[in-house]
Amino acid sequence: CADMPRETNSLLWEYGAEATCEAMLEGLSRVRKCTEMGRACMALDLQVIVQSLKKHMTIYEKEPNVMIVDNYIKAFYVQENQLVHWAMTHPEYTRSQIIALVNQIATAYNWKRSQRSDMLSKLEECFM
Repeated sequence: CADMPRETNSLLWEYGAEATCEAMLEGLSRVRKCTEMGRACMALDLQVIVQSLKKHMTIYEKEPNVMIVDNYIKAFYVQENQLVHWAMTHPEYTRSQIIALVNQIATAYNWKRSQRSDMLSKLEECFM
């Protein structure tokens, strides 16, 4: 990258960081089963990526996309009675990402089928 202007190099790293975060979020939303330990590992994976980006980017500010991924990982720990509120206050996530999150939580915490259905129904009402 020595022949490339600094601004161009920085811009390419920004685009790379954005694409990486989008891919990571999409991957996290496709996980079918997750435990608390698995979610902690996801947070560590994100930290490793952020540290790598900091090494290569001339000016690193906490990217909005990194925060979106971080918030999605942490949402796993949101209390059941707060999930609908959380989902409605985070329009940056797609309907399918939120539904996947609920399914991950329901599986991890052994929700009854009726609990899962009730939560998904409440979310569907909000999405309309």
